[in-house]
Amino acid sequence: KRQEAVSRAETHVHELETRLAQIEHDLEVASAAQDVSRIRLLGEAHEATRSALEAAVDHWAALMETA
Repeated sequence: KRQEAVSRAETHVHELETRLAQIEHDLEVASAAQDVSRIRLLGEAHEATRSALEAAVDHWAALMETA
């Protein structure tokens, strides 16, 4: 059961890392195009995703400590 929780937590971290990388790529494209409104939206998405990633890593670490 704990191993399943660790596996789910690792998957969630990986998904968020992938999402963050995509947002960063999209930010580069939007910056090159000088698309200010898209940059603003992506900046907000980046911040929210980064915060979620930090929380997910903390959760994963807590699960690992109880091993």
